[in-house]
Amino acid sequence: MTQPTSIIGNMSIYNVWDSDFPGFATEWDWAASGTRQTVADQSGWPDDASAQEGDYPFQAFGPYNLAKGDSVVIVYALGVNGLSRKLAIEKGLEWRSWYRGEAGATFDDDAKNQLLASGKDSLFQTLDRALWAWDQKLNIPDPLPAPDLTVKSGPNRIDLEWENLSSVADFDAGAPDLAGYRVYRKRGNFLVDEDSELNPEGTHLVWEKIADVPATQTTYSDNDVIRGEAYHYAVTAMDQQGLESSKYANRSELAAFAFEPGQDTAENVRIVPNPFLSGAGDYNFSGQRANTILLVNLPPYCTLRIYTVTGDLIKTIEHTSGSADDQWDLITASNQFVASGVYILQVTNARNLEQQPVAGAIEKFVVVR
Repeated sequence: MTQPTSIIGNMSIYNVWDSDFPGFATEWDWAASGTRQTVADQSGWPDDASAQEGDYPFQAFGPYNLAKGDSVVIVYALGVNGLSRKLAIEKGLEWRSWYRGEAGATFDDDAKNQLLASGKDSLFQTLDRALWAWDQKLNIPDPLPAPDLTVKSGPNRIDLEWENLSSVADFDAGAPDLAGYRVYRKRGNFLVDEDSELNPEGTHLVWEKIADVPATQTTYSDNDVIRGEAYHYAVTAMDQQGLESSKYANRSELAAFAFEPGQDTAENVRIVPNPFLSGAGDYNFSGQRANTILLVNLPPYCTLRIYTVTGDLIKTIEHTSGSADDQWDLITASNQFVASGVYILQVTNARNLEQQPVAGAIEKFVVVR
């Protein structure tokens, strides 16, 4: 706070004001002018800033009066805030209804602006907290670290195991103060709101807490899972002060899947969904697996061959996992998406868990794009 003032600058004047802005010629002219005007106060700034193309956030530091060998410390306080995700979706849908002229919709532009003016999305709230922490010389309560986490796919479940933090001392008090753990889960993609999971209703897939676990427990089995769906997990540690470790420090980026053990026969092999409808949305698998079909009730080991209805072999999958499940992303061996049509799955070279041969099977399925 005692260092020279840093200012916001523009690293390319044409990115912000375009070539017709008659104000400062360069960011150095602005930084050295001493006026420190806001953009809106600059002479020649258009009334409608949205008409200017390009992104606006640029930063410069100084000018500083430094001798050779001198240095300054630049500390960033990065503030991120906004309406809560839940409120943004709720009010966004209400505003869309008004914009479309739907009967009874009242959340208009004025109501939207009043919500924003309430400060619920204020960056100042975040930056005030950052300033408070800085004023305390960062001597503030510290949560426990996030435990190391291992996630394993299992039969009809997904198993989690994490580091035991019961003997880890609180950073400030010097004594252990673990109160318990929390388990979080995300179905589909690892990140939230990727394009493949957005839908007009706003019921998007999100990270959610699924369990509170006592301090004496370092394992958890998630039995509430759907075969073929991708799942990601995070585990946090809670201390006696109610502080929680980061939810982002140990999230499992690689997906885990629940499966059934391989069957002793190929008579019950099924394709899910069948028919596959590319526009079925939530009826298909979530996230990046939306273009995937699941092959279920397989023998533990077998060869899966997929043919067109005219007998052309387009994909071969060696199933060696020992489970009853496998998958196909509807991409052929020549790296092309399959077209609409009837396809044939042939299960050959089938073996049980003891590697003894069992009868194969043939199934038909339909793809509609």
